[in-house]
Amino acid sequence: MKLRSNIHSVLLLLLYHIYLSCSRVLKTKRTYKEMDSQAIFLAMNSLVNSYPELVKLQSAQEVFGFPALGEEDDCPFDLDPNNQDDDGGCKTWILTIEDNIVHPDGSTSHERLPEVFISGGMYGDERVGPTVIVETATLLLEAAYCESLPHGTEPEKELKESKIWKDWEEELKKAKRCRSQLSNMGIRDKKRKWIARLVSTRRIVMVPTVNSLGYFRKTKKEDGIDPASDFPFDVQDATDCMKSVAARTINELFRSHLFQIAISFYSGNMAITRSWGSPTYLENSPPDDIVFDMISEGFSKVGGVFKWNKDPYPVGMINEELGPRRGRFEDWAYAGSWTTQNKDHQCKPYTYGGYDESSTSYTDSMLRVSAFKIHASRTKSPPNNHFGDTKNLFDSKNLDDNGHVNRNLRLLLMAIDIVEPYLTITKINGIELQDDFVPLSPRSTRSCIKTKAVSIPSKSEIFTIQWIVGGGFQVETTSIMYAKWDDLPDEFDGISQPSKELLQKIYDDIDGDEGTFIKESPGGKGKSIWYSETLSDDKIVGPTFSTSFDSQDFEEGDKIAVFAVAQLDKNWLDKPSDVKPDFSPQTHLANARTNPDWYYENAEHVIQGRTLWFSVPATLIFGPSKQNAQEVSVRISHVKHKKVEEVVDVSVIIFGFIVTWFCFGCLQAYIDTRDDDDEEPITKRAAGKSYIKIFEDSTQNEKEGDLIELS
Repeated sequence: MKLRSNIHSVLLLLLYHIYLSCSRVLKTKRTYKEMDSQAIFLAMNSLVNSYPELVKLQSAQEVFGFPALGEEDDCPFDLDPNNQDDDGGCKTWILTIEDNIVHPDGSTSHERLPEVFISGGMYGDERVGPTVIVETATLLLEAAYCESLPHGTEPEKELKESKIWKDWEEELKKAKRCRSQLSNMGIRDKKRKWIARLVSTRRIVMVPTVNSLGYFRKTKKEDGIDPASDFPFDVQDATDCMKSVAARTINELFRSHLFQIAISFYSGNMAITRSWGSPTYLENSPPDDIVFDMISEGFSKVGGVFKWNKDPYPVGMINEELGPRRGRFEDWAYAGSWTTQNKDHQCKPYTYGGYDESSTSYTDSMLRVSAFKIHASRTKSPPNNHFGDTKNLFDSKNLDDNGHVNRNLRLLLMAIDIVEPYLTITKINGIELQDDFVPLSPRSTRSCIKTKAVSIPSKSEIFTIQWIVGGGFQVETTSIMYAKWDDLPDEFDGISQPSKELLQKIYDDIDGDEGTFIKESPGGKGKSIWYSETLSDDKIVGPTFSTSFDSQDFEEGDKIAVFAVAQLDKNWLDKPSDVKPDFSPQTHLANARTNPDWYYENAEHVIQGRTLWFSVPATLIFGPSKQNAQEVSVRISHVKHKKVEEVVDVSVIIFGFIVTWFCFGCLQAYIDTRDDDDEEPITKRAAGKSYIKIFEDSTQNEKEGDLIELS
């Protein structure tokens, strides 16, 4: 029985790869539909096998030692054939997206990545959230990997007949292909670069089916336990929390991270809600209510409306929209570290052999999360034709194609975007810069001098700089600073946000009476794209700012660092009049961008507050007066101005199907010969490859139907 189950899973994974590859090559839109537990399992494994440097898949059972749920015949695809002690049952899968090449373990940037938590399937009979999460993960990884291609820079022309050049050309073909495929979804250059940046500058932890048993069985609760009210906030009985594996999984994740935003999906209603949802605070607003309200309104606008329902998401506090209840996840995640509602009771549940009560003792850093509860659909399991499709994915007014996945995918991308402010220099004297953050590209101190540079004739008198500001709502002020690289302090590395001490040096110099080596040119203020109702091509990033400065202090041979600076969302420090408890805003999200004294650590993760945010610097290289201005850091110079087109090779598709059905026949014959054999299975899970290994095998992959290509 185990052998059949695992061979079936392998075959389905192969078919899943071919389905995705063929649908993309044929340039047809893909229709979203509800994914069951096995489809989610296959999709997550496909992502890990395809993008091993960008995503990791683990089970709560493996990481935290929790028991699998249900009986042997529950979630048979979860069975690990290499583990003789695996008796079956449902596992709780955790998908973590982060760029391990840009932010290697142990690096400062790794510990300071802003973190987002996303969960679905808290109630197993509510089916929208898990599909939304998996489709969002798929888009994030496809866009990031595609933007990373080709890796490195174009080889020298002298190497044109070498393997290095051939490998480069192969990666370039993949880049053209995947960019064309994303373009068919309405994801062109600006959108692709934006999504890729989100992957390379955040850590996104997803638990698509946190109530894995309930989702598999299509039942609300986890073996009779209600996981949604299983958290130690405002509870009156210490045995009445952390009873479910779902709650314990979330608890352990929050104990080992420093999340700033959390999104939990439900169905059976339609609303975007946030704290308070507790009886103790029935008549009061939380200290962060201004922040919560602004974000909720943005989520609602980004989500848009449907052809069958013209109402946008309603927004409000949980108490107002859904009614009060003890033990809610959202209240616990928001206030478990700084109120007394959970500190009187450490949980002492009896289920699953108990749970160490010290696991519900929290530091001041763990639970200060901006948590939102998204009721995605009034119907718990809406029809498949309400899930939408990939056409015009970012157009919230495209009623023909907009569905539950489209709406909430956009909402999740917004949540991932606003977790931290950022700036990007986009143009210098009208020259559009190709790259800013390139996924899977290692960075080092001042490496931007080579990777983001423009050569300028020394006769130029005026420089005009354009840049964008993202990751927030209100740009209070922004400007361009510039100085010779040789004059900047060594601590200014071009890859990290300046420390308090470095900022003091910079502004002491700017405010000095003479001898100033850093100069500033103001850019103004403005509102971000999240005030808009439509994410169109020209508003997917922004707002855009521009300023100019003269070159009288520079001469041929100088290298000038140009960096954008901004302050955002100053009003996030405000609190409402009916606040309870009477504190200033308490979330990491609000304080990380408004309070330079805000500093918290937890499990090798760090949040350091600041009010000023810096871009990756661009470099102006002053060259001979007669040369033309040009970017000298272009990765793909010889195709820079060419239109990317996809050539459909139907023979590849046909060959892929032949290989699939041949494999199916062999597997079926093998099963038939083993029907009466009681030996333990030896089927192995597909193993992931590094992208370097994939490119070494790329020629062979093409011959085998291009199954690995981008999927």
